[in-house]
Amino acid sequence: MQLLNTFDNCLRIIFRRIIQAYSILPTVKTWIFSLWLLLCFAIIILPLGLASKFLTFEPVHLSWLNVITLIGIALIAPAIREEVFYRVILLPHQSERATFKTKCIWGSISLIVYIVAHPLSALTVFPSGFPTFTNPVFLLAAALLGLICMTVYWRSGSLWPPVIIHWLVVVLWLLLLGGYGKLHQP
Repeated sequence: MQLLNTFDNCLRIIFRRIIQAYSILPTVKTWIFSLWLLLCFAIIILPLGLASKFLTFEPVHLSWLNVITLIGIALIAPAIREEVFYRVILLPHQSERATFKTKCIWGSISLIVYIVAHPLSALTVFPSGFPTFTNPVFLLAAALLGLICMTVYWRSGSLWPPVIIHWLVVVLWLLLLGGYGKLHQP
């Protein structure tokens, strides 16, 4: 009976977190902070990625319909799907007033699971992603992206800024910086 109550409590917490994160609209201040974090991400990852040849200026040559489809799919997966799981479900919401220690513990768990999920995905359901999802530069970029999305989520309590940050990074990588070619190799 206790196990059932614990499971029920977990589901209630998850449901409450999702509703809160979806319904909180970010402020202008949050969007400015998000852009600042995105700029910091670019300042770190672009030089490293270009120097290591992981990133290459390689605009993808797809029809407009395929580009729009890719942009839409990237919004759903990975952006919304991953942000809901790795940020909203796993992290305490700002309304929960978690201690710094609790945030650090859950933040570390969330970040580690987020990073490890990429190579595991390549080993299981997405084998063509193996060279990319195990690349140290990709994993560093994923770690930094996860940290940035976690920071903006905790600061805002809203799902939307981390979703937009994640989505922009993925779309720019896929369409302009060689990501599409890396993930669609024969």
